[in-house]
Amino acid sequence: MLNPFQFQDKCHPLKALAVFVLAFVMQGIQAQNFYTTNPDYIQSKTEGNNIFSTYRASYPDTSITAFHQFFPRNFLGNTGLASAPLFLKYGSPEAGFRFFEAPTQMDRILEEDITYYHTKGPYADLSGIAGSKQLQIFNANFTHTFKNRINIGFKLNRYNSVGYYNKQQTFANNILFTNNYISKNARFGYYGYWLGNLNKNRENGGIKDSVLNDSTVLLNKGIMDVKLDSAARENREFKVMFNPWFKLNARRDSHPEVLHLLSVKSSYASHKYRYKDQGVADDNYYSSFYWDSLYTSDSAHVTKFSNAIEYSLLSQSGFGLNLGSRNESNRVWQKNDSVFFNQTVFGGVQFRKDLKHPDSLSRFKRQVQSRVDFEYVFLGPNSGNYKLENKNTLYYSNLIPEIRLNLLFENRNPDHIYKQWQSNHFYWQNNFKNVQQFQANLRAALGKVLSAGVLFQSIENYLYYTTDALPQQHESGISNLSFDLKFSRLFFKHLGLSVDYIYQQSSNEKLIRLPKNNATVNLFYYASLFKNNMQIQLGAQAQAYQSFETYAYMPATQVFYLQNGFYTGDFPFVDVYLNARIRPASFFVKIENVLAGIAGTNFAMIQGYYQPQSAFRFGLKWMFFD
Repeated sequence: MLNPFQFQDKCHPLKALAVFVLAFVMQGIQAQNFYTTNPDYIQSKTEGNNIFSTYRASYPDTSITAFHQFFPRNFLGNTGLASAPLFLKYGSPEAGFRFFEAPTQMDRILEEDITYYHTKGPYADLSGIAGSKQLQIFNANFTHTFKNRINIGFKLNRYNSVGYYNKQQTFANNILFTNNYISKNARFGYYGYWLGNLNKNRENGGIKDSVLNDSTVLLNKGIMDVKLDSAARENREFKVMFNPWFKLNARRDSHPEVLHLLSVKSSYASHKYRYKDQGVADDNYYSSFYWDSLYTSDSAHVTKFSNAIEYSLLSQSGFGLNLGSRNESNRVWQKNDSVFFNQTVFGGVQFRKDLKHPDSLSRFKRQVQSRVDFEYVFLGPNSGNYKLENKNTLYYSNLIPEIRLNLLFENRNPDHIYKQWQSNHFYWQNNFKNVQQFQANLRAALGKVLSAGVLFQSIENYLYYTTDALPQQHESGISNLSFDLKFSRLFFKHLGLSVDYIYQQSSNEKLIRLPKNNATVNLFYYASLFKNNMQIQLGAQAQAYQSFETYAYMPATQVFYLQNGFYTGDFPFVDVYLNARIRPASFFVKIENVLAGIAGTNFAMIQGYYQPQSAFRFGLKWMFFD
């Protein structure tokens, strides 16, 4: 049966990449005239608190030690599928209404990833990756500042893959435009962006034989029976934001000790979630039908329109404060309409101080930064929600270049999906309590060799999905702890070793399913040739997760829910690779999961969804400064 959504995947990946490489080489021969190593050629800052933050040096990463890791591992088995929450993370969204967070974080451009640039000239990079199972990836980045006043930025991610298992095809298309401007007299400027994310994929529900054995592990995975034969998912996201600011100081005061700024930020966001299944009558996957037992066509459409006005004070001494108000209008359509209005006050205080360095000749700048932000919803269905966050950074020395401590307190309504849902297979109305949580995240770096971090979370009224994929609330407190350690060093100038280790635990392992120990070890040979114009890295990487009772996945609602009885295996995922760079181009070739079917048969991280078997990948990246 044809896929309800049409996918664009007709070009063979080897041919596509061959044409891509040839185009790059010809372009490089004819047009690559300028290459800079100026660390300040590109400066950037993120979308959050853009009025307060300053541009920092952001020269492109030219190292090749991790080039072969072009995508994080997807635990459903194919790039572009939903991402399971198997690792603890710091942070939370802004206070206010939220429908739900789609589990496609790895496959779309997030708002916190939006970056504004200031450059000394044009910069672009293009990359293409291809390999087994028609994997095709194309990434493009471009930024340029005109007359030192106006900058434009462009980012494109486009990829698709058939996957190793039946009915597993994916397609993603993400595009971002950014623009920032400052007038000649520096009294006026603005920030703005336009963001579009599209994610499509087939939904196979996992393989029917949820456990592979010595005979089935060697079978062609593309012919194995799956639980859903004609289901597909499509998520669309669109955001646009415009943020002008005005300097309130007197016109004659061109270099004031204190800046007074007024800014207005308006944004519009649209999220569309669509699920179709033409074979529900034959698959026997769903036990409930609320509207149609022969065909499923569920959709949800969420829009958000937000306007905020903000006053900011910035002093040359490093002190600053801001205060503002935000109004948001949210509309949810899912079988019927719902409208939610919220009024929020927000603000923050920041402090920055340069510290004296004992070595007057040192180029390292000692500095301490601290910022406190708060949000409080005083009107609307989310009334009483608040978020208080403190971020501290110490830049100390070459030996200890950076120490960060972030603290977060919040009280917020559950996401709308927990309270109300209306679809062909699920229908619920709940009145859950607010979720309170405290998070503390400490990170430190020791030179360029070692870094470590600790994350602590305390959650009251935790929300989860039961074994029936229905939302439920745990009213007792839950504590989570995570520790990570990163080590990377080159021995004897050529032998390299890097280790990434993560330890996680929860006070309630029945509800929060985590691999307690996870380690990635990378052993490689590295050589730098021709006055550092050429680098070569040949190595092998092994990654292993401690066995744990994992989640199951529900395609109709895009949620990961509890299951009982299926444990992941202690399986080593081993890759061998070659990375190389000939300035300004880099390329890699690698074989993933070379031990599939050899070191064991249980290499699934989510029940019914197995990781790919051995796969060949290769890619090319080229940077342009003219």
